[in-house]
Amino acid sequence: MTENLFLRLIHPSSIEEPVRINSGELKEMKSLAADHHLLLLLFKMLKDRLEHIVPREVILEFLEETAPLYYRNVFHATIQQETASRIVALLKAQGISSLVFRGSEIAADIYGDPFCRTSADIDILLRISDVLTADKILTNAGYLRTDRFPLKFLLSRLHHAVYRDPDTRDLVELHWNFAIPSYFRIESEEIWEGISLPEGQQPKLSPEMTVIQLLIHHHMHAFRELKILVDILWAFQKYEKSIDWQKFVTAIERIGLSKVTQIALSQIRNIWENTERLKTEEILSGELMRKGYKAPAYLLSFFSMDIKKKYQFQNPADKFMVRLTLDRWNTILYSFSKTFFPPPGAIKDLYGDCRNWTLPVHYVRFIAWRIGKQ
Repeated sequence: MTENLFLRLIHPSSIEEPVRINSGELKEMKSLAADHHLLLLLFKMLKDRLEHIVPREVILEFLEETAPLYYRNVFHATIQQETASRIVALLKAQGISSLVFRGSEIAADIYGDPFCRTSADIDILLRISDVLTADKILTNAGYLRTDRFPLKFLLSRLHHAVYRDPDTRDLVELHWNFAIPSYFRIESEEIWEGISLPEGQQPKLSPEMTVIQLLIHHHMHAFRELKILVDILWAFQKYEKSIDWQKFVTAIERIGLSKVTQIALSQIRNIWENTERLKTEEILSGELMRKGYKAPAYLLSFFSMDIKKKYQFQNPADKFMVRLTLDRWNTILYSFSKTFFPPPGAIKDLYGDCRNWTLPVHYVRFIAWRIGKQ
C-alpha cells in the first residue's frame, strides 16, 4: 500500500481525489524515496499537491523536516551550475561549442524545478572532433582525468571521459556520445543536429534527443534505476504534444532502441499498473506493435523492476543480459567481441606502442586484464 502511494505521488498525472497519508506511511515513503534518490522529487510533489493530501499537518511536518535537504541541494546544484558554466565558457573562448545536460538541466526542463533532482557529477556534451582539443584546454586549466587510459583509446571504446574540478572537486563528465559507440547507431554529429537554440537561452537538447538520451541512459544502467525511469515517464508527459511520436518510433528503430523502449514501457506499465497510462505510452506501444516489434518475454521478465529491491550496479548477469536488449544480432555479437578484441589502433593507443609485431603481446595483456575485470 505504501509503495502504491509513493508511486502515485511521483507520477506526473494530476490528483483529483484527496489522498490520505498517515505518519507511518509517510515515514516508509521517505525511506523508499531516499533509497531511490527521489526524496527531493517527493518533497516537491507533496509541496505542490498539498491541497489534495490529508491530513495537512502530517505533510507540513514532513516538508519542514525535508526542507534543509532540499536547500542543501540548491546550494550544491548552484555550485555545479557555476562550475559547468565556467567550463562551457572556457571551451567557447577556444572556439569549442558545448552544453550541459542531465542533472539540474533536465530537472528544470521536465520537472519544472532544477533542484528536485540530485546529481553526483556534471555532464557536458561536445562534438567528438573537439575532444582532444578540449582535453588540452581542461588539462591546462588544472582539470585532472580520473583514469589513466589514453584519450584516443577511450574515443573508440567509450562515450565520455571523467575529470576532477581543481577548485570544487566536482566530477565532470565530458561526453561525445550518449552510449558506448558499438551499441547504438547514433553519432556525435547526429546528436548535435538535435540541439535546439531557444532565443535568449543556452543551447539544449531537443525534446526528441532528450528522450533518446534518457532511454540510452536507462540501458547504460541496466534498466535498474527507478530514478531514470521516472525521468522517462515525466519526459513522456512533458513532450506529449512536442514530439511526433509516430516519427519518433522510426528514429528509435534506426538507432536500435526498439527493445530498450519496450522494456522501459513494460516497466512503467507494471510499476504504475493502477495509474492511468499517459497518451504517449499508448502511442509508442501501439506504433511499436504495429511495426512488428516485440521484446522477448525473457528480457521483459529479467528486467522487471522491484522497487523494494536494491540492485547491485554492473553485476555480471546484468552486464551480459543488457547486451541482448540491443536490436540487432550482429550488434550483440560485435559488442561481445569488442570487449576482448578492440581495434588494433585502440590497442596501440592504450599501450603507447605503434609497432605491429608487438600487437599479439598487447592483445594477450588486454584480454588478461579484461578477464580480471569480469
